[in-house]
Order: sequence, then C-alpha cells, then structure tokens
Amino acid sequence: MKTEKESVPIPGEILRNEEFEEPCNPENMGHAIFSSVPLRRVLEKLDTYLAMGDCAGAEKHLAYWLNEADEARNDGAKLAILNEQISLYRETGKQEECLAAVTKALGRTDLSGEDRSASCAMTIINMANAYRFFGQAPKALLLYRAAADICDTALPPEDIRLAGLYNNMALALTDTGEY
Repeated sequence: MKTEKESVPIPGEILRNEEFEEPCNPENMGHAIFSSVPLRRVLEKLDTYLAMGDCAGAEKHLAYWLNEADEARNDGAKLAILNEQISLYRETGKQEECLAAVTKALGRTDLSGEDRSASCAMTIINMANAYRFFGQAPKALLLYRAAADICDTALPPEDIRLAGLYNNMALALTDTGEY
C-alpha cells in the first residue's frame, strides 16, 4: 500500500488508471462505461501538479480525465474538469485552448436560469473571466449578467464571491466603454 508521500506524482509522470479506480457501483456492475470519475482525487492530483509548477503535467492530467469523464458519460465531472482547464489555460495564456474549453463548457452549462446553484454561477463567471481576459468583453458581459441573475438568489448578499463578480463585471463594462 502506498503512503500519502509516495503517491505524489513526479512531474510529467504518466497517469495510470488503477491509481484512480473507484469501487464499482453494484447497480452498474459490468457496465464500466457508467463508472464514476473520482473527481475529488482528480482535483487533489491537479493541485499537486500546480504546487510543483508543472503546468504541462496539469494539462495532461486534465486532458486524460476529461476523456475518462466523456467515456463514463459523467457530465458533472466533465464540466468540473472543463472549468479547471479554463482556469489553467487562462493563467498560462493559452487562448485557443481556453476558448475551446469555454465553448465545450457552455454546451454543458444551464444559462437559462433553471440551475440556480452557486456552483453553476461560479462556472459561468469562470467562463466570463476567460472571455474578458482574452479581449472579448461583450461576450463576457452576457455571462456575467447570467451569473448575477443566479447569484441574486443563490448567494447571501454578504458573500465575497459577489464582490468578485461585480468587480469583474465592472472591468468588462469599462473594456466596452460602458461607464
């Protein structure tokens, strides 16, 4: 059995599927395609790559698990991984990859307002931040407004995330000349 210290990846290490296998849900035995993606462990491993400054390893890690989530038909995990990719690509300045991840995430995000969760709002804000970062403030404003509509009911007025939303929205308004 590996100790916690021994399970820390070496930068650029090839990921092995057995490192992340979860016990099968008895209802889905024999149907591996419906298996879950161990999102908590995926994110912990991502944090390890980022703490080591291994952005290339983090990218490979997220790409691997995005594929796994797709094969498992796990839309929740897929959206969470896309959300992480958007942040990583924005921080590393990879515009094409970032905006491709935004496009994929937009296809899986409820912008109609039916999903009134804070999690949905934070994903929308992350996508808007990517658009604004890469000079597409008008697109960002549409998403910030959708997120604000959700946040009005999903978050208490004193929640610090509202300050971040309105700060970023103000920057996008300034970028478009709407003072």
